[in-house]
Amino acid sequence: MPYVVTNVNGFTVSKDDLIDNFRGEPGVFVGVTRGVEHNGTAKVSVRDLNGRETESYADVWRLRVRTVSEWVLAQDLSAISNENVRDIMRLMDDGADHWMDPLDLWEASEDPERTAFTVLDRVSGRNVHLHHDEIRRAFLVFADPDQQMGHDRSAHYFQKAWEHRDADGIQSQYLDTVSGDLIAQFAFFGEIKY
Repeated sequence: MPYVVTNVNGFTVSKDDLIDNFRGEPGVFVGVTRGVEHNGTAKVSVRDLNGRETESYADVWRLRVRTVSEWVLAQDLSAISNENVRDIMRLMDDGADHWMDPLDLWEASEDPERTAFTVLDRVSGRNVHLHHDEIRRAFLVFADPDQQMGHDRSAHYFQKAWEHRDADGIQSQYLDTVSGDLIAQFAFFGEIKY
């Protein structure tokens, strides 16, 4: 299965990228050995600076692993404009308020220069920094014609927004607050929890 791996700041991590663990110790990312579809916890392989490779939980290396389809990986993220991302962030603020505290989400959605923001999972008390590209990928997961995560009504909204995209991006007016909640949960957890 294809995976997308991001660091604590929401930036994509690729093979051979330098990363650090929760203690600040450096390592070199090798790959994903197990995705979140196995009991909700991903594992990664990391090589230390002496060349020794070990497997550990992604959280130890402050990484988030998302399982995505080949269709999602093949799409152009830039087809979802920054304005589209800000629209989705506003929907997230309204739709995900039953589990998420949007710390700086509203301010970030109003600032065209910001590409990341912080949210708090009220259940675990964990802050997570999300990058605009994580929001774009989460949208694409639900726009995927073969997606299995959202129910048919929500899938229809995502697919319609994607199919009617133009030079200005997707047609976010087709999305609703439930769409915002689904995107927030996938971007945050890699699955739908609540």
